[in-house]
Amino acid sequence: MFCGSFLEKSQNGATLTPQKPLYSMKHLIFVLLCCLTVCPVAAQSTFEHPFFNHPFFQDDFFHFDNQQTAQFPGGEAAFEQYLIDNLHYPRAAKRHHVEGVVVVQFTVAKDGSIVRPSIKQPLGHGCDEEALRVVQKMPRWRPALRYSQAVEATYYMPISFQPIISESKAAFKGGTEALNRYLAQHIVYPTDAIYEGMEGTVMVSFWVTKSGKVKRPNIHRSLYPSLDVEALKVVKKMPHWIPATRNKKRVSQHCVMPIVFKLPKTKRILM
Repeated sequence: MFCGSFLEKSQNGATLTPQKPLYSMKHLIFVLLCCLTVCPVAAQSTFEHPFFNHPFFQDDFFHFDNQQTAQFPGGEAAFEQYLIDNLHYPRAAKRHHVEGVVVVQFTVAKDGSIVRPSIKQPLGHGCDEEALRVVQKMPRWRPALRYSQAVEATYYMPISFQPIISESKAAFKGGTEALNRYLAQHIVYPTDAIYEGMEGTVMVSFWVTKSGKVKRPNIHRSLYPSLDVEALKVVKKMPHWIPATRNKKRVSQHCVMPIVFKLPKTKRILM
């Protein structure tokens, strides 16, 4: 699940006279970049959209369309089945009626192996150890690709522990790829976060109701004020999900979703 959306071009209605222009296009671009770099506050109030969301940055210069995320072998359905077959509800959690979500961070290496797993959101009563065990036991993934070359990639995985396991979990319509497209199209990187060089992951929790509506979104783990606000805004606007089912009946389900904000490296050249 990744971030950084880009907005549509806006048209300039001004007309040019046939006279020789006083400045070349290069001069105008240079002046624009200088104004945005030296006066970030003025730029934010003058322009409706943050600088890095300008259509210029949709160009292949940033290479967003030349990378592929790592994938569990067999896809999302195979991963769900893997959890059903391998995840065990700890006795201590059953005894204390503990249920909730453990968030595990891990890296998929270039060869697809799972390395450096760690607990980012604990639950206790044996659930943390069980979540780590299941992640460490996973088969090799298809590694992430950048320009057709395998690269390391780090992911956050929420693992739910409930006394009665749902027959199916709540899911974004179209699956993970559709969710990633939605985030890319709707998240706007806040201008102040760009100038502060803030990047990382915001964890958002919410409920998917029986009808599939997303309700009560909250910041589960904060990163930076404007990034938290943007993450909440996008979650609130999400379309209906496919609701979870239990014993063939629709049920509400609590979800925790990581939203990653990543600045392009080339921003350092321009700022």
